[in-house]
Amino acid sequence: MDRLQDMISRMSLYSKQVPKKEYKCKECRDYGYIRQEDGNFKRCKCEVKRLAEKRLKAQGFKAGEMTMEQFNTNDEIAKRMKGKAQGYINTYPNGASLAVMGQVGAGKTHLVVGIAQELMNKGHEVTYMPYVDMMTQLRQAIFNAEEYARLMNNLKNTELLVIDDFLKGNILPNDLGIIFELINYRYLNKKQFILSSEKLM
Repeated sequence: MDRLQDMISRMSLYSKQVPKKEYKCKECRDYGYIRQEDGNFKRCKCEVKRLAEKRLKAQGFKAGEMTMEQFNTNDEIAKRMKGKAQGYINTYPNGASLAVMGQVGAGKTHLVVGIAQELMNKGHEVTYMPYVDMMTQLRQAIFNAEEYARLMNNLKNTELLVIDDFLKGNILPNDLGIIFELINYRYLNKKQFILSSEKLM
């Protein structure tokens, strides 16, 4: 009996000496998911943020760059632009698609990237594509049916598609057909998109 009591005492002493694990996120204990009352699991806020940062990095941006808070509102037009963008964020996914128009240096890219970051942080899937890069990829794949379908399906079916500098550069004969296929599909299937452009439409 004394031996058993001695073993229990030693185990108790050992457990006190083992340092408690420090979790980065106390809500999910770094699992990334939280069990709900109905037994199902949902993504923790920390996991949503991690995925958003991963998507931004994959698209050439760093978290914390070109945020909505950093958008310069020195003049009345910039203030209205930011207000419209914030309104879009607040009502998404309800409402219509968005077009951000303006001259070079108006802050169009900053604004659409800021919108993308805000929505990614809320757990939405957003694909950002500069128009020139998107068209280059699609033009190169147009004679490879499998690759073209893969690229186009990704653009068609992502939750929110952001095309920056829409219609920038030379427009080749086949371009309008490609653009119509993409925009018309998303419009008919009620999939929102954001366009930024120097051209008035």
